[in-house]
Amino acid sequence: MEYIEWKSAYELGFEQIDLQHKNLVALLNQLYDYIQKGTTIPKDNIQDILSNLVNYTVYHFDTEEDLLEQSGYADLKAHKVQHESFKQSITNYITIYELNDFDPTEIAEFLKQWLLNHIAKEDMKYVPLLKSKGVI
Repeated sequence: MEYIEWKSAYELGFEQIDLQHKNLVALLNQLYDYIQKGTTIPKDNIQDILSNLVNYTVYHFDTEEDLLEQSGYADLKAHKVQHESFKQSITNYITIYELNDFDPTEIAEFLKQWLLNHIAKEDMKYVPLLKSKGVI
């Protein structure tokens, strides 16, 4: 069973962003799969997937912010603040994990809750604008 099951309710209707969200979910599912294997997975593997998650998240945020800027999204500044806060939080989690062998289950749960909440609440806010601009 997957940690996060992708649902059509998470889809914004913009293929590029939806695909990136699906990829983030797949990375989270991979992280959770590693965590479930416990000590059979080296700590370096978990650090690698966390690093991949951070890098892909930054890529996704850049894509999304560029799209919103081009579309004239009025709440772009607040949206960027949320992205920056998330990047800082995940960077802090990774640092703590690297230094103290922090339980990665807490990191996975934070990522899951943040991502699904962000898609369902914050990202859905810009869908009407993208529809009105003919982007989706």
